[in-house]
Amino acid sequence: MKKSTMLATAAFAVLLGLFIPSTSHATEIKDTDPTTVQWDKATRTDETDDLDRAYQVYTLPSTNYDSYDDAVNGLAKSIVDATADRKANYFWIRLPFNVTTDKVISDKSDMSIEIKDKIDSWIRFGGNMTKREILSFSGSDWKKHENLDSFYSSIFDWEKNDNGYSGTLSCEIRYQSKYDFTEYETKCLNAIKEMNVDGKSDYDKALALCKWVKRHIKYKSSEVFLGDQSGMQGMMEGWGVCNAYATLTCYLGRCLGLDILYESGETWNDRHAWNLVKIDNEWYYTDPTNMDLDGDTQSFLQGNDWFKCEVSEVDDQFKDYKEKYSVSNISHDNKHSSCNGEHNWIEASISNGTQNQKDSTCDLPYWLAFRCTKCNAVKWEYYKDPKGHTPGKVIRVDREANCYTEGLQVRECTVCGKGYWETIPMTQHHWVDGKCTICGDECTHTYGEKTIITPATCTTMGSYTKTCTTCGYVYKGQIPKTQHNYEWKVTTPATCNSTGVETKTCTNCGKTYGQRTIPATGEHNWETVETIPATCTSKEKQKQECTVCHTTRTTINENSHYADHTWTEGDGTVTCTKCGWEHTHRWVEDTSKTVPATCTSEGSKTYYCTADYKDYDQELHKCHSTKTVTLAKTAHHWVNGVCTECGATHEHDWQEQTSLAKSPTCTEKGSKTYKCSKCGETKVEEIPATGHTWKIHQIAQNKSECKCSVCGATKAHDLKVVSKDPATCTKKGIIHYVCKDCGKKVRDNDPDAPALGHDWKNQDGTCSRCNAQHTHDWGEWKTTTPADCTTEGEEVRQCNTCGFEETKKLEKTAHQWGEWNITTEPSCTTEGEEVRQCENCQKTETKKLEKTDHVTEIVGAKESTCTTAGYSGDEVCKHCHEVIKMGHKLDLAQHQWGEWKTTTPASCTHEGEETRQCKNCKETESRTLAKTAHNTEIVGAKAPSCTTEGYTGDEVCKDCNVKVKEGHTLAKTAHNWGEWKTTTPANCTTEGKEVRQCKVCQKTESRTLAKTAHQWSTWKTTTNPSYASEGEQTRQCSQCHQTETRKLNKLPLPKAGTKYTVGGNQYTVLKAGLSVRFSKANPKAKTVTIPNTITVNGISYKVAEVGANAFKNNKKVKKVTIGANVVKIANKAFNKCPILRNVIIKTTLLTKKTASKKCFNKVHKKMVIKVPKKVKKSYVKIFKGFKVK
Repeated sequence: MKKSTMLATAAFAVLLGLFIPSTSHATEIKDTDPTTVQWDKATRTDETDDLDRAYQVYTLPSTNYDSYDDAVNGLAKSIVDATADRKANYFWIRLPFNVTTDKVISDKSDMSIEIKDKIDSWIRFGGNMTKREILSFSGSDWKKHENLDSFYSSIFDWEKNDNGYSGTLSCEIRYQSKYDFTEYETKCLNAIKEMNVDGKSDYDKALALCKWVKRHIKYKSSEVFLGDQSGMQGMMEGWGVCNAYATLTCYLGRCLGLDILYESGETWNDRHAWNLVKIDNEWYYTDPTNMDLDGDTQSFLQGNDWFKCEVSEVDDQFKDYKEKYSVSNISHDNKHSSCNGEHNWIEASISNGTQNQKDSTCDLPYWLAFRCTKCNAVKWEYYKDPKGHTPGKVIRVDREANCYTEGLQVRECTVCGKGYWETIPMTQHHWVDGKCTICGDECTHTYGEKTIITPATCTTMGSYTKTCTTCGYVYKGQIPKTQHNYEWKVTTPATCNSTGVETKTCTNCGKTYGQRTIPATGEHNWETVETIPATCTSKEKQKQECTVCHTTRTTINENSHYADHTWTEGDGTVTCTKCGWEHTHRWVEDTSKTVPATCTSEGSKTYYCTADYKDYDQELHKCHSTKTVTLAKTAHHWVNGVCTECGATHEHDWQEQTSLAKSPTCTEKGSKTYKCSKCGETKVEEIPATGHTWKIHQIAQNKSECKCSVCGATKAHDLKVVSKDPATCTKKGIIHYVCKDCGKKVRDNDPDAPALGHDWKNQDGTCSRCNAQHTHDWGEWKTTTPADCTTEGEEVRQCNTCGFEETKKLEKTAHQWGEWNITTEPSCTTEGEEVRQCENCQKTETKKLEKTDHVTEIVGAKESTCTTAGYSGDEVCKHCHEVIKMGHKLDLAQHQWGEWKTTTPASCTHEGEETRQCKNCKETESRTLAKTAHNTEIVGAKAPSCTTEGYTGDEVCKDCNVKVKEGHTLAKTAHNWGEWKTTTPANCTTEGKEVRQCKVCQKTESRTLAKTAHQWSTWKTTTNPSYASEGEQTRQCSQCHQTETRKLNKLPLPKAGTKYTVGGNQYTVLKAGLSVRFSKANPKAKTVTIPNTITVNGISYKVAEVGANAFKNNKKVKKVTIGANVVKIANKAFNKCPILRNVIIKTTLLTKKTASKKCFNKVHKKMVIKVPKKVKKSYVKIFKGFKVK
């Protein structure tokens, strides 16, 4: 809000004779109290949110509550305490709970909202909260949690149980980081101490509070102020706009125990914020921004008369405050004046913007303020509303109207010439094909009745139209096809070996739907009609045909033989010309005939086949086929476009290599790579950098920078001056800048153009430059005549600037009044009176005592019925019988309906009806009963047999004879066959036959009995298996004496890990059938030879390793020979062999990885190792430290 347009700020003299009640507020706010949160029992986890911000989660033990109200209050208090405890700058608290209650809670969100409302109520009125808790939230009606960036709570794990409910209350708490809370809290508490209002009245507290805020907060116009406009900012920075004054006053007032609210809206000149304060059970308006520090109270504790003159409209959330909080109609000074209502009012010199013309203007009302000459109280009279602007031309349109929102434009007033805002009415939808051409919305059609265009049949769909009653859109729809009328018809008769087919066919359109099988008539009578000779891939076949139904089949003559193959040579294969069987060549290159290829001529390679093959008679043949393969020319060997082999030249055919391309960026160059398709040579072309595309990037509310929209790079604005506004008497010059890169516009004070200051040269005391009224720079007042309580005094002061003198009367001093003494007690109909006397001049004054409150009761109340409206009753005083508040008419009561009674029963063809009657007024109402379901039975059912079909029967209603569901045909049942009877027994060489007969229709059928199994004897082994060869077993049938043989698998080779002892030495199998490890030496042998191989059970193994500890603690061995197949000697293989002096190593396969000097541990110090000559050099390195020869 501009200072020039603030509420009136004229200075008045200190009020005299004002009666101020001395009752202090009932609520005393503690500085702090012990927390209810059991932090020591909480479990903590560290987590990260979606923005990678770290936070802590504290989970408390579960708490039991005996009632719903206790749970709401307890959980709310825990959240408030957790917020004040400030465990971290960002954390979550989770409070599991159980509540015992009979209350029905429809949803967990209901309880969550009640907890939130409880906390909001405490914040709003300071109830159940300490100063620290109030400041932790720093809440007002403008912003409930000014100190918190985030404060969100909800309930999860919600369950209903036998005793009530359980759940977990979770709350996110994140503090604002702009200011240090400890410093902020300390400043607020110091401010409260400076006010020095402990034990004083609410009036004194409110006055001290508003003066402190006015004295310590410097006003900055919103035109140049870009802060967050909060009370916290006002306290920490020491400046702000009206919003900072009102919010800081709000929560400091609550710390003092005052009932205080925040309110904002539009004054007649600008937006503004102020407070409501409750004094002596009545609410008043207070404007701390315009508070007068010299004692004038025209902005302090004012009533509705002031509000109407100063405020044009409050914001929506505050519109009910005036009635809700019963704001006084007049100021506190006026209500508690010593004049007792007998004021002497004169017009006060308070500027209202229209005092010169004595009338309202286009945008300002006409009102006057009056001051009492006796008590100095002020009253406000509102005379005339603003006349309103006279519409002229439209200056600009800021927002076009559409189908959902009004537009906004600025229009010029033809009377005052000012521009004013004006709304543009919403447009109407313009529908085209169901879509609005203005806003793009699609109509949610509401259609009328359907119009049938084409009726539907069982083969084609019908069509219809319906028209939207909103937009006129015509919808074209389809009607589903009707049901088919199906009957069964034979489409394929049955034959002797195949079933027939009956098809369900529509009698209207001929469409078929579903088929059923007709059983076959009997067995086939086969006759051979063609013999197909054998081929090299198949035996002889016979083609047969049924003499009855002419069905054919093909059988194989298993007693025939395959025909011989007819071979022909091919390129790489030998192929049968009849069946296509191939024999594959094994080609070998004939290098003597190879001709190399060059870059100018082709080469060749010649191959001959070395493979053998067998023909159908298993006779072995040699293949002598040859082939020649052409070798393609070799590629040119290009160097700078010239072939080094043949001297040929070429022009480059450059092809772009997209995979190697590098796109340019804002700051870096790009490139394209090309490769010659002929010689492979490459070249690179450079692409210039694109340069940055700068855009305005808002960092904070009053801070921005240039940011590249492509790569995200940032830099400070590069500002250039575009214009300058000259300085005036009171204002500095202004420089207008624009950023060269992103176009950001900035304005700032011109350091070279300070305010010029006024030039008071005119005799009338005005400035020669701006005609501003000269404000005298007065010196101190000097008393010339002292005042007392009966006579006025006088004092003089002089302007230090122009020397002008002025005098003023010193008001009589205040009387030294004694105590008030009641002379007449007040009642609810008459005022009382009390008197006091001045101790100096003995003057007395009287004061009226307000009438006492009425003691009321409700008279004439009457309950409503369903036919007659009731009456709430009048509120009447018991003593004077005055009607304090008229009652009001009550709504009609609900009907007391009786039970529903059926008047017309429903049936399957007709709806019914039931009626009920009001027990009081006998009014009745009816409702329709839906048709009942059909009472059905099955009609025409027939069971199937093996010769005839059955029928399920139709489902028919017993009451209305309507066929509810049509039945369907049941297939013939299977034959009821008797037992199978053997007519020809089977044996192990020939099949048998058995017959059975249907017990119903006497039909017979036969089946072949498979040959019986051979009566085999037990298997007898004729050849035993070994590790190298398979064995064989034989058995014989006792009936037909046929014999059969089977192979016995070779004996499995011993698995890895199997141990053998050979010559007293122990060996362990490494690989089955291949190699072993020498794992344990004969402890009694002095000389040990590790052989090249060992043979066990006919299997020969290579001795490939000497295992760890193979000779451990061997006190006998003196000489060891290691065989030629050993590839590894493990560490400590020869461990603690004190007399081992000679080691002969025959193997040449050891390496540094498979052997080392660690193989020999604690052996004879003069031990000699003999090795093969060709590996001596490497073995010396392997067995470093031992004598190797």
